[in-house]
Amino acid sequence: MADLTTRELVLVRHSLPEMVASVLASQWRLSDEGCRRCEPLAQWLAAYDLAAVITSTEPRAVETGQIVAEALRLPLETAPGLHERERGVVKSIGSREEFQRTQRFTFSDSCCIMSPWPKR
Repeated sequence: MADLTTRELVLVRHSLPEMVASVLASQWRLSDEGCRRCEPLAQWLAAYDLAAVITSTEPRAVETGQIVAEALRLPLETAPGLHERERGVVKSIGSREEFQRTQRFTFSDSCCIMSPWPKR
């Protein structure tokens, strides 16, 4: 009979992106701070004995996954359909300040803020 080992699925949101008004959100890349936050994320995830890192195809998710996978010496895969939300066409963003305020709010709970829960 096959070994039916129980595995856990650990979901992590991408790290902090560089928000650029002239670039579609689906194409944003990680900010320098977002890159820095990935190393402590990898250390935190090490407790989960992961088999692989799988990301959406969005650049910020792939970059987060690359840094984590490299730190943990795990394979990295991308999969379509894992993006965090469906984005429609935005008719008007408003002022630069409104755009930045909205984006700060949207990304205020970035994945790389460490959980207060104990490791397993």
